[in-house]
Parts: sequence; C-alpha cells; structure tokens
Amino acid sequence: MNTEHFTRTDFIREMLEFFRVKEEQQKKEFKIYDEVLTTNEDIDWYKFKKFIFKNIQSRYSMPAPSYFLELLPNFIIRPNGLVGDKIKFTLKGNNTTYNEIEFTEVSWAKTSYNDIRHKFGNNIVKIQRIPKDND
Repeated sequence: MNTEHFTRTDFIREMLEFFRVKEEQQKKEFKIYDEVLTTNEDIDWYKFKKFIFKNIQSRYSMPAPSYFLELLPNFIIRPNGLVGDKIKFTLKGNNTTYNEIEFTEVSWAKTSYNDIRHKFGNNIVKIQRIPKDND
C-alpha cells in the first residue's frame, strides 16, 4: 500500500485485524474508533501504524480509543516553513546544565526541524514551538 494514501480508516482496519478483534464486533468497534480518532490535523497514519506494531506488548486485546488518542499528537505532520514560528530545542549539556537552540523555520532555511531532531536525537530534552504573534 502506498504510504501517502494510508488513511485513518486504513489505520483502524489494520488495528482491528492486528489485535484480532472478532469479525462480528469489527463494524461496531470501527465506528467507535473512527469517531474518536477523527481530527482536523494532518496525521501520518502509516507511521502511527508502524509505531504500534513495533511497540505494543500484546496483540490479544485492542487498547481503548484513549490510548490511540493520547499518541495521536506524536504523528501530526508539521508543515515546513511556518514563517515566523520559532522552535526552541533544549538539549542535555554537561552535568546539570542545558543548552538551547532556537530558530525560525522557513522553507528556504539550510537547517530544518527534522535536521536538528536527527542530529541531536536522545540529547533533546524538550522541543517547543512558539507561534508567531498574529497582531
């Protein structure tokens, strides 16, 4: 399946199958999960599915919708080039000190949000997006 066209409904169907939900319950369960996971955010559903497959401990009981809902923000696709939005990374430093990197992400920048996440990985303590003032 093309990952660009992997939708919320694809995600829910694969979760029902992966967690071995009985066929006679799938229609009812699908409606519940579909309603709870409906969002206006642009979600990378394929990446979300891969995360679940990789990290779940048991396939014999499908987690409650709230479990997926709590994870949902981790898979929001952030648009590049939010002109004026500042992004602040707090990094582990020596001993008890921390370092901060702050920049404004724009489409033409040489360093992007993903570049910094990739470069510093586990040394990132916190990431904060500070929206541009819309005065």
